[in-house]
Amino acid sequence: FSPRYLLATSGDIVYAAFRETAADYLQIWKPLERSLMEFSKLNEGDDGTRVDRRKRFFRHLQHQVFLFQDHLEKSMMSLVSRIPLRFFARQLVLRKRVIFTGHSLGGNVAELITCKLLEK
Repeated sequence: FSPRYLLATSGDIVYAAFRETAADYLQIWKPLERSLMEFSKLNEGDDGTRVDRRKRFFRHLQHQVFLFQDHLEKSMMSLVSRIPLRFFARQLVLRKRVIFTGHSLGGNVAELITCKLLEK
């Protein structure tokens, strides 16, 4: 997926507003949705009645959460890797203030970019 953002300047301030797209959302969250559908199947018996399979359910849940966390981290870092951090680093070198903002996944991207810049 490709990050979408808006840049604006006002005096010595650079604003970067990040947004998610429906495609970004689906690519990140679709695996979790499929996983939740699998969970519901684990609680049904062959005849469609509810049965107590708690241990199996929670083992499956634990595994799926681990897989989803890995997927989410890779997806978000993929988004961040496509953003020109050098541009923002250069603005900081030029003594400009840089403000990152976003909504939903865009907010996560803004947060990760801030962390990446602070690492350097």
